[in-house]
Amino acid sequence: LFGTAEKKNEKPTALLVIMGFHHTMGLTMVVPMNLFFPSLYWYHEAIFLLQFSAFFALLLQQWAYSLDVGTKGGLRKMQLSVVTVFSLMLYSRALRYGFVMHNIVAFLYAEGGTVMFVGSCVATLLMSLLNALFVFDAAGKLVKFLTMSITKDAQPAVHHRHPWHA
Repeated sequence: LFGTAEKKNEKPTALLVIMGFHHTMGLTMVVPMNLFFPSLYWYHEAIFLLQFSAFFALLLQQWAYSLDVGTKGGLRKMQLSVVTVFSLMLYSRALRYGFVMHNIVAFLYAEGGTVMFVGSCVATLLMSLLNALFVFDAAGKLVKFLTMSITKDAQPAVHHRHPWHA
């Protein structure tokens, strides 16, 4: 729509849709919930689950970028990393998330506020789709690295020489 083809490639449609889901969630849940139900336990747990899992997964992802999976030690660390991230994503963005959001939606339904109830349903649906993407992405990485072995799949370590070490 706007910009050159090169600029459009920097912002793929899928990324824009995901960001739209994310911001819709913020507008339809976070602001109204902070205003009207600031002490609801389930709401605070939901935010913690989402924020903590995002923080921890990104932390491990950044650390994993430094690993050399062409070595036995590097591959083992990567495997530990992907198992940890998948477990965290499965629990915090699927299993526990579903239970917590059910309690929030049920609470808002019982309160009788149609706008908050419908908003929570929309936000829950959109965030659930986003969470499914995160869980499937983590599952893909889990399968990729758990089935990898040094002898058949891993690329040999690449050592770059820095110009000042000539």
